[in-house]
Formats: sequence, structure tokens, C-alpha cells
Amino acid sequence: MGTVQGENPPRIRILVADDESLSALAVIQALKQLGYTPVGPARDGEHAIELAFSQLPDLALLDARMATETDGLDAAKALFGDLMLPVVIISAYTDAHQVSTAAQAGVFGYLVKPVTKDQLGPAIEVAWSRFNHYMAKEVQVEVLRRNLQDRQELERAKWFLVEKHGLDESQAARELRRRARLTGLTLAEVARQ
Repeated sequence: MGTVQGENPPRIRILVADDESLSALAVIQALKQLGYTPVGPARDGEHAIELAFSQLPDLALLDARMATETDGLDAAKALFGDLMLPVVIISAYTDAHQVSTAAQAGVFGYLVKPVTKDQLGPAIEVAWSRFNHYMAKEVQVEVLRRNLQDRQELERAKWFLVEKHGLDESQAARELRRRARLTGLTLAEVARQ
């Protein structure tokens, strides 16, 4: 999402949730001026979750405390957990408990009200960058997990051949490679068979 000075940012869709309508409208106006496409505003956390599932925005700006059972922090957990949607919290509260709760919810940014356009743009850029970095790490972890699982399956398959067919370890490894070449499958796929 990074932009070069003078370029418009991409038209990403940003969900806005705030139970204070003037605050929500100010954020929506700032988003439009920055070149983003606002979604909402949602009136509370539950409405934010509903809008996120129906509209599939790219990022969410949520008021931390809203006057309903499901507030912005509850919504942030749900949106990130269910949709992998990055969230920036906007709050009038700066106490340590509020900030700590936001961090535990997995938010990617925290802004203090009143929010200006000049604050909003960089906060969105940083949150988007942090989210993309997080996702890249998640992909790396998944690749490593899969590689480890493949290696374990190869070892099991190799020892199956050793025990079942009386091959030594190097012969079993060669047999797995031979079967992979003949079938066009990967070693891991052959091992699973």
C-alpha cells in the first residue's frame, strides 16, 4: 500500500465503527480525502462484524468503547480471528489497561481521539505494513511446519520399507526417490502413500 509522494493511495476499503456519529463522519470524510473507500459507519461492534462479513473491507478503524455489549475491542478480536482483517483502534482513552487490552486483541495501530487526516494516513500505512509483515511470517511458519511434517512422513516411510522389505536405510531412501521419479509425485506425496 506504500505510496510515493504525490500519488494517491490505492482505493482500499476501510470499515469505520464508532457509536458517536460526528466522530464517525469525521473519520469517513478524512478517509475520502485520503483516497480510501469508507465502509459504514457501523454503530457498534456487532454491526461492525456484520458489515465486515457482508462488505469484506481491507482494514477496520474501530472505536474501542461503544455503548453496547460488543465494543470495538471485541469486534477487533472477531474480525482478525475470523477474517484476518487488520484493525486500528480509535479511542478517547489512553489508560494502560485500555492500551494493553487493545494489544492483546491483536490490533495493528492505536489512535487517540480526536483523529485528524494527518494522523490517519500514516496510521493506516503503518497498520497495513505491519499486517503484511505479520502475514508473511505466518506463511513462513506454515511452510516450515509443512516441511517438518513432510520430513517426518519421509522418515516413517523409509523405516516402513526398512522393516517391511528388509532394505537398509540408504536403499529405502533410494526406493522412495525412484518411486517419486516414476510417478511424478513429490517425495512427501510418495511417503504419504
